[in-house]
Amino acid sequence: MKIAESLLRTYIRQIILESPMSDYFGKSFSEFERRFEKGEDPIHVADDLFKRLGQGSHRIAYEIPDNKDHVVKIINTQVKSAKDLSGTQRQQRGLRAGEDIRGFTKKQKLSANRLESDLRMQQKYPEVFPRTFEVSDDRSWIVSERVVPVDKTTFYKFLGLEGEGEIEPVPFLALVDLIINHFKYESDPDHWSHPFFASSEDEDMKTVKINEEDLYSASDTIPFSKADLDGPEAEVPDRILQSPVARRVRKMIQDPHNEKIFRAMADLNIPAREFRRDNVGLSTVGEPKLVLLDASLWEKDETV
Repeated sequence: MKIAESLLRTYIRQIILESPMSDYFGKSFSEFERRFEKGEDPIHVADDLFKRLGQGSHRIAYEIPDNKDHVVKIINTQVKSAKDLSGTQRQQRGLRAGEDIRGFTKKQKLSANRLESDLRMQQKYPEVFPRTFEVSDDRSWIVSERVVPVDKTTFYKFLGLEGEGEIEPVPFLALVDLIINHFKYESDPDHWSHPFFASSEDEDMKTVKINEEDLYSASDTIPFSKADLDGPEAEVPDRILQSPVARRVRKMIQDPHNEKIFRAMADLNIPAREFRRDNVGLSTVGEPKLVLLDASLWEKDETV
């Protein structure tokens, strides 16, 4: 007999609430649930009971005082609405009706919680996002595992970028975007991103003296011309294969777990800007690993 996911969640929740484990996430969380179920705004209640840890693109994360292993993520409804701007300001920013000034709708924020807490999503992309343990019926908040913040040294270490020196935000974004495109268009053998991954031999991984100003331009994330990338793999210019760009992106996906994250980003259309140090954490369940904290997950993958 196959049990519907919603029925299974309801059954498990009923068991928890009717048992001495009702305070499993802490007494303060039980009080949060009680007040939320009475109709109070979740952010107002959380600000009263919890401690803000920070916020991402569309959610606010809270620490539960008497529970150090889990956090509560609540959709951020306090961002100023685009409708409060003038018509000219909305047009200049490219904002549409229903969006906040950051360009997100409430539906998108709710969808992020819904997808992150979806059991099928967690099964298809295991260990890419923090594990979720509880979710409100309206998806306005979820309870997930608490992860460890990462400093720059740790971030570079887990990405295999030790010894690469300081990588500025825009060049780093270009690396992530390149990797995502490589996986997104994996079935297209002629895609411009593939030459950077053409070889992973030790000879290609050596540091070479190339002026990095030649590798980036203000108008193009990957400033090699199309002519550079045309032709069979054997004709890929050595300056691409042995460039810092190629060396770094190969290092970043050398760990199978990191590759899993970038493949998920490609599959779920998560923008490259979401993969940054303040938006990832270190999961300590099993072997320590990076996980995405607040990804733009509203474009649902129908295959999930």
